[in-house]
Amino acid sequence: MFDYSTQATTYLVLIVISSFINLICYSLLFGVWGFVSYLLYTLITVPFVILWMYNINCLTSGDCQIWSWVITSLTLISVLTTTIMLVAFAVNPSLSNAPISTAPITPTIPAVSVATLPTTTTTTAVVSPTVATAATTATAATTATATAAK
Repeated sequence: MFDYSTQATTYLVLIVISSFINLICYSLLFGVWGFVSYLLYTLITVPFVILWMYNINCLTSGDCQIWSWVITSLTLISVLTTTIMLVAFAVNPSLSNAPISTAPITPTIPAVSVATLPTTTTTTAVVSPTVATAATTATAATTATATAAK
């Protein structure tokens, strides 16, 4: 039933083992949603795994005329698309800047209101020299009067 080469069978076994390990890890990390998302990922990638197994089998066993034309056409499409894009960018350099946004990459930082704490100020009375002299004189006079009264 399965007439695959040793390399294709090895690829399938390694993919299955790593998929089970990844499924367990995703389940432990993300719970039920990790399990569901990895199963969805597996369902999407199964056709590609089967296609890659067929590709490995054709490379090792040979006799894949149709598949070789599929690979050739896919490669040519990729090469021609890249060449057409590079020629278009070389002829008109403004095309290469079109997909790039001129907006700044860093987001603007929103204004944040900063609460200020109430401050206390201390004021000192300014003493003029005449007041200080009068106060000293009054103190000296009071001391002299007190000494004389004794």
